[in-house]
Amino acid sequence: MYWGGYTLTLAELQLFKEASNNGPYDYYHMMSGADLLLVNNKEFDSFFEKNQGKEFIEFKDEQNEHDPEIKRRTKLYHFLQNYRRRFRIQWINNIFIFFERCSLLLQLILHVNRVKNLDWQIKLGSEWASVTNDFVIRMLQEEPKISKLFRWTNCSDELLIQTIAFNCGFMNRMYHNPNGADNLRFIDWVRSKNGSPHIFTIADKELLEDATAGALIARKFSLDKDSEIINYILTPIARIN
Repeated sequence: MYWGGYTLTLAELQLFKEASNNGPYDYYHMMSGADLLLVNNKEFDSFFEKNQGKEFIEFKDEQNEHDPEIKRRTKLYHFLQNYRRRFRIQWINNIFIFFERCSLLLQLILHVNRVKNLDWQIKLGSEWASVTNDFVIRMLQEEPKISKLFRWTNCSDELLIQTIAFNCGFMNRMYHNPNGADNLRFIDWVRSKNGSPHIFTIADKELLEDATAGALIARKFSLDKDSEIINYILTPIARIN
């Protein structure tokens, strides 16, 4: 998999497919290895039982169909999206970045718009979501169209779930969180670096405790940076389960 490439979307679809084949389950939670639950398993299960049938998806801007970020990612063909951060030697990455920009400039000159005839409205948001079995089944049914639409789209992993939800009849099932993000994730973008969320440390323990008012999952954590906060989060949860 490569950052920003379609391979990430393929990986997400494969995860949903494998989980669905072993299901069905009431909910499917898209998480990474850098995520942790902020509550114990009983509280986690109880919440979703209480809100059965809701979709927990965060939209960046649910009302703005002309978001310039969506246009930037989808209008042109991003042929070299897999190579911009692929190599450890930065000057090699820079070569691919240069040719990618040349390709995009040429397409702008030629007025390329690869989604001008699309009958879906593309939406943007977090790829981290909790969705129902109905949602997963419908998403997998749309896989051929997803492939055609997102294969040359930049960072399509942040468009996939929102686009399916908006265009396939799930908007009336959205959960609206009065205390935080609608996907129940607590992610600190205020202190982000290089497009990556802040990695929590033990200094953030009170912040994470407060986050449980509106979130069930938090990211990012790293054993290499601070294992103390991970133990702090996990120990009371393990004790209660």
